[in-house]
Amino acid sequence: MHTLGSTDSQIARGNAPCTAELQSFTLSHAEVLKKIEAKRAKKAASKAAKKAAKKDKKEKKRAKKRLKKQRKLEKKARKEREQQSRKRKDMAQEEGGSSPSSASSASEVEVASSLSGQSG
Repeated sequence: MHTLGSTDSQIARGNAPCTAELQSFTLSHAEVLKKIEAKRAKKAASKAAKKAAKKDKKEKKRAKKRLKKQRKLEKKARKEREQQSRKRKDMAQEEGGSSPSSASSASEVEVASSLSGQSG
């Protein structure tokens, strides 16, 4: 019985460290899991930040292209307007007279032609 008693006490003594060891292992395992989860979350956040930065960079590039295209179109339109204006001035000068009095010159030409038509 003594041996049985000592076995019980050994089991009792052995059981306590085993439980503490198990608890220690469980805690350390939980800590490891926490660290792994934190690392994963950090990696995911980093990836999301990189993706957002890439998207932002792409959007800025698109906006820059859009502005460049718009400036080009505005320049083309301005050039066309200037060309039309020059054409009108040239036509007015060809019809007779300088551009400020071209309207009166045209009406004078009409009046003169109608007078010549009546007399002839």
